[in-house]
Amino acid sequence: MRALITTSAMPYVQMADIADPQPSRDEAVVQVRAFSLNRGELVSLPNFWDVRVDGSTMSEPMGSVPGYEMAGVVVQRAADGTGPSEGTRVAGFPTRGTWAELVTCRTSLLGTLPESVTFEAAATLPVAGQTAYRALRRGGFLVGKRVLITGAAGGVGTFAVQLAKLSGAHVTGVASTSGRRDSVLKLGADTAWSTISATGNRRFDLIMDAVGGPSLGAAFARVARGGTIVQYGEASLEPITIPAGLYATMPGVKYEPFLLYPDLQSDFSGTATLQLLARLVSEGLLVPQIAEVLPWEEAATGLEHFAQRHHVGKLVLTVH
Repeated sequence: MRALITTSAMPYVQMADIADPQPSRDEAVVQVRAFSLNRGELVSLPNFWDVRVDGSTMSEPMGSVPGYEMAGVVVQRAADGTGPSEGTRVAGFPTRGTWAELVTCRTSLLGTLPESVTFEAAATLPVAGQTAYRALRRGGFLVGKRVLITGAAGGVGTFAVQLAKLSGAHVTGVASTSGRRDSVLKLGADTAWSTISATGNRRFDLIMDAVGGPSLGAAFARVARGGTIVQYGEASLEPITIPAGLYATMPGVKYEPFLLYPDLQSDFSGTATLQLLARLVSEGLLVPQIAEVLPWEEAATGLEHFAQRHHVGKLVLTVH
């Protein structure tokens, strides 16, 4: 099969012929029709971004196939009989290897798709959609609550704004430019600001932070009594400062770092989550924000556009 593999020279991926993947008993084989780009995938490309955590690189081995998520068609059902049968349209979160014509995926991480949901839209759901939905659940019953979302114009943020509004919350979005803030308001946010600090003395019952560093420190200063801060990203890669005496003055505050894969492993509900999101999309209640769709032969262009961070929502590559 053909796949995009990592290389050491720009654009840090290249098309290559590699062996077809071999599934485990609980994995289906999916013919990939579309995948979307995620920050973690780009960080893992050797030399693409010089990003280090605790002094070590986060790069994938040279020659490996990146990719967390995809949408496509099952071409081989799992040997243990679980999951969808051949010919079923699905979205999934294999966690690796989706920038390819074929990928294996555990059936507990696959969800079937209504016919009205395109592969391009479905490819945005496994990472960004599920992260938004499952992170928002940490805030409990959201009707009437005040929710603040940083990175509100990003892949996760655009889903989180819509889902929080569907849940009955008062939503405040944080986005860096006036154009991005306008996009956040059009998605249903009640207010939009340039930074958390710009929100003034307002308090929030749930804060979803994608930035970390000073942004997360500002979140701690603005969470309401008994409120929750969910950190689902650390784009700044800067140290976090927590206000002194926070827990004495704001009892009951919870801070929860969020990672999608461990959360899915905690209750094995990936299939149910994906199918719920796909149903919301099919009913027009949730609209994936897709900034650009490119053929995967133009992956270098997509990667460069992603790195520039000018887009709202997701970038999607199609596989034909």
